[in-house]
Amino acid sequence: MTNVQFERIDFDKLTKIDKRQYNHLSVSAALANYGFFSQGLLDNNEPVDFIASHYSGTSQLSVLLKSRLTLASHLEHQNLSIAFYERGYWYVYPHDDVLAFACQTSTITHTTSWQQKGIYTFPQLTDKYRQLLKPWRL
Repeated sequence: MTNVQFERIDFDKLTKIDKRQYNHLSVSAALANYGFFSQGLLDNNEPVDFIASHYSGTSQLSVLLKSRLTLASHLEHQNLSIAFYERGYWYVYPHDDVLAFACQTSTITHTTSWQQKGIYTFPQLTDKYRQLLKPWRL
């Protein structure tokens, strides 16, 4: 029998690729509690990191991993879910629904980031967005 010693890793010391793999496995474990099983697509050219399929066959999510709440014009109309981790929870939200809410209730489309790059990220969740994302918190 091999003598294996388990030691917790320091996430900050992982490479970018290792962090993506770690996050994929971490959110996949959380999704499994809700009946979703994932298949990684980490080396593809699509804006999807993995597919999560419900065991009942009734639903499937195309998931893109991000480090924070992210909205982007180039991701619109692609039926994507975005996953990010904050304060002990994974959030897996439908990009287009949250983008529509943000466009109607905020000024993100008037920011330099949105006007120049078509992207807006939230360094941390405000109470408004934390409440909005609650149905998609794992």
